[in-house]
Amino acid sequence: MNVQWGLFTSNAGTSFQGQSEAENAMRGQGYAIYTPANNDSYTVIGGNGNVIVQATFVPQGSGQYVVVTAYADDEPSAEQARNVIRSGIR
Repeated sequence: MNVQWGLFTSNAGTSFQGQSEAENAMRGQGYAIYTPANNDSYTVIGGNGNVIVQATFVPQGSGQYVVVTAYADDEPSAEQARNVIRSGIR
């Protein structure tokens, strides 16, 4: 199992807005959503048979810290999944 992760600061507004962007990015890749965007949860999880991606949001002032983590059997798949989902979050 390979894992790729990255941390960045998002100005998406509320944590829920960022979660919604992450969920939309995951749906855009055809991923099943295991943990959807939710005001009570700071995490969105999705994936398919090859990769699982988790986006976690920590509110900070007017934005949030975001960690996008992807797990796959091979490193290139994990890296690509992380980058694609990360690019869908402003």
